[in-house]
Parts: sequence; structure tokens; C-alpha cells
Amino acid sequence: MDTAPKPKDPEIIAGEQIYQQMREIVGTLPKPSGEERKEGGQFGNNFYLLFISINKRNPTLVEGYLRKAEKLYGEKWKKFLEENTVLITQIGEILKELEIDSELLKLLVKLYRNPRTIELGEEINKELNLRGLGNDIWNRLNPLLRQASEAMVGYGINPEEFYG
Repeated sequence: MDTAPKPKDPEIIAGEQIYQQMREIVGTLPKPSGEERKEGGQFGNNFYLLFISINKRNPTLVEGYLRKAEKLYGEKWKKFLEENTVLITQIGEILKELEIDSELLKLLVKLYRNPRTIELGEEINKELNLRGLGNDIWNRLNPLLRQASEAMVGYGINPEEFYG
């Protein structure tokens, strides 16, 4: 009778690596508070994409949002950007966290898609409180987006053009 341990399933090993990667990634973010989303969703639906487009990392968003703002509002848009740098920087910092949250969710989906790693997915989701993490990000981002929207109106810019 063979008593040698069986080699571990490669899919389980890969799942455990994702699990560990998620633990490391979440360590770069503030610990979730456990609060529900205060506003229930995203302020202005896709309005945040306008601010993602400002850093010009996504060509599709640049075309759909930033170029649209420049084309529709020209100097008004430039003046809004120049006079609201602190607000735009604050939004940008939280959007970096949102990108990290998105990466965590992509990794979680990988675990959920494989029947052999679903349990790992459920375990890490609970351990890291990914819903709470996302809620906290949006609870900090939504008021800043609302503030930006209100500021845009003061410059003669219709923020609803970018709500999508």
C-alpha cells in the first residue's frame, strides 16, 4: 500500500496563490468599516469615469469623457480644472483605491469560476470584507463627485453630460 502523500491539485495551488495575492493587495487599502453604502450607488452613475479620464491612462475613456469635456466646454473646462486641483487630486486618490478594489474583484471572480476554488473565494471574500471595502470607497468618493458636479455648474458646465 502506497502511503506517500498525493500531490496537491494544481488548481487548488493556483487558487491559494490568488488568495494570498488578494491578502497582500488589500493590505494597501484602509481597513473596511463595515458600513453600508450611504447613497446606495455611484453618484451620477458613470460620472467618476470623467475623473479617471483626466489621468489619461485609458484611451477609450479619454475619448469618451475628457475630449468631450474639452470640446463642449473649452476654456470653462480648463478653468474648472485649474481652480479645483485639490478636489480633483482627492478624487484621483480615491479612484486609485477603486482600481485596486476592481482588481480584487477580478481575482475573486477567478476563484468563483473554478468549482475547485469556490470555497477559497467565499473564504477570502468574507475575510477581506470586499463588500465593505467597496462601500467605504464609494462612501468617500460620492461626496467628492457631488462637490465636483456642483462646482462644474458654477463654471457653466453641465455635469449631467457625463453621468452616462
